[in-house]
Amino acid sequence: MDYFHHGQNDTSYRNLYHDSEPPLRQTNQFATAALVMGVITVITAIMCTVFLPFLFAGLALIFAVLSKGKDSSMNTNARTGIVTSFIGLALNIVIVAGSFYLVFTVPEYKDQLNQVYEQLYGESFDSVWNETMKELQE
Repeated sequence: MDYFHHGQNDTSYRNLYHDSEPPLRQTNQFATAALVMGVITVITAIMCTVFLPFLFAGLALIFAVLSKGKDSSMNTNARTGIVTSFIGLALNIVIVAGSFYLVFTVPEYKDQLNQVYEQLYGESFDSVWNETMKELQE
């Protein structure tokens, strides 16, 4: 009797542990999608779009939750996707709020807004704003 067989017919220590290929690590496609959507959230926030970061952050959160499946813990890529989507949302909110603040407090920016608004709609933003405020007060 061979030392490695120990009475077993086909399996040996050598065949079980040395000759076999290590199992391939399976990637979680939902976790990868969550990571990609999180990164796109940051990119679209930096590009000063208003609505797209909310869309991509929502998708990142959905994919992260779907990646969990029946596991008790979430994949690292999914967690990174959630973090990057929250960073992108925070960045988007800061940029949009800062833009509104600058437009309504810095006269040069408000003049530019009036010019563009007048070119697009035929009247200045200030006149439309004043009319709207009068209607709301009535």
